[in-house]
Amino acid sequence: MSRWGKGGVLVSQQIRQMIDASRISSSIGMDLHEHVQPSSIDFPVGEIAWEMKGVVLPRDGEKVVDIIEKFKVPHVKPLDLRNGTILEKGRTYIIKAGVKLRLDKGLLAEASPKSSIGRVDLHTRVVTDCSSKFDTIPDGYEGDVYLYVVSNSFRIYIETGIALTQVLFRVGNPALDPLETKMASEVHNFFRNRSGKVTSARVDPTVPGALMTVDLQNHDVVGYFAKDTHTPLFLNRKDNPTSEFWEEIPKPKDGALHMPQGKFGIFVTKEHVSFPPFVPSRLLDSRKEAKQMEPGYSGVMMIYDPSAGEFRAHYAGFFDPGWGCNFKKVIGDDGKESFVRVKGKLWGAGVLEIRSFEKDRIIRDGDPICRIVYERLMDIPDFLYATTGSGSNYGIQTGPRLSKFFK
Repeated sequence: MSRWGKGGVLVSQQIRQMIDASRISSSIGMDLHEHVQPSSIDFPVGEIAWEMKGVVLPRDGEKVVDIIEKFKVPHVKPLDLRNGTILEKGRTYIIKAGVKLRLDKGLLAEASPKSSIGRVDLHTRVVTDCSSKFDTIPDGYEGDVYLYVVSNSFRIYIETGIALTQVLFRVGNPALDPLETKMASEVHNFFRNRSGKVTSARVDPTVPGALMTVDLQNHDVVGYFAKDTHTPLFLNRKDNPTSEFWEEIPKPKDGALHMPQGKFGIFVTKEHVSFPPFVPSRLLDSRKEAKQMEPGYSGVMMIYDPSAGEFRAHYAGFFDPGWGCNFKKVIGDDGKESFVRVKGKLWGAGVLEIRSFEKDRIIRDGDPICRIVYERLMDIPDFLYATTGSGSNYGIQTGPRLSKFFK
């Protein structure tokens, strides 16, 4: 448990310890230390993909390999990812991840598509043996991990070692309840508007998290719609031509946007948020008051309210500590490393991946679109998202931003 007795999310050095103890191991000979993030780890895909008739979850006692054998598309050979292959748009695949797990009791794991993957409409759900839930890996689980993959907008080139999903590990319940969210937001300035002014978290006492709304007025280009194209999107490159895959959405004059049924779009939130990796301690020692820090927060983006309509507002849901902040690593006179904030714009807008599954929908500026849940960390991570020089792609973003795969 965390020092406050309410659970916490494991951080980078603890995840590395799991790798060193073979609690997380590679089945394809990759160094998983390179895939560790501040409060999560990226799972690379393995060597084989099977085309499936549809999505099927295992029952109690049923292994994923049994599901594959029963429901794979007949007379279609498994795809060999070692030399790269194309996943066709709209087809369902199961890919065995290049990772095995051996979890301790009391340690829960949750998966989500990586941000870059959600932004290209590549729907990825994790499934494990004997589990009838997506993206939830039960405590004590030991075995392989599989991914259901459906590309809804583009043909996708993929190869062994590319990471599609990220996994975090929790002890207990680290989520802040609505009252804690509101109070912590006021103390640590989690939320700001586009100009940097501190704003209050909008919470509902009946559900966790704070409300986020869509921004259709503060940018000349408020988003992007996916185009219909036969050109493959290569996940091993960062120079795919933007104009081949995306069309810009100009700011609507009346603040309302027509969203055709089934159309996929990239947008951003009005709210700008940050996830401080450490905050001033509540257990102050008068002799060291200025230097004492305690673990900060990571976050999860969740559905707003199913009763608001059948549309999806996001596909990638984790925010690592340091997201929306800007730090650099410094070495003190004693040789110890630490992090300091870099002056300049902080806080980042959340990216929204939206599709309407019902009839055409009108989205208006400021519509509630999702919730963001803050979660306590078990410790202060030794690696932060958006650290200067770390190569983070989305740490501080304002307007709508496409995936890193495009030039």
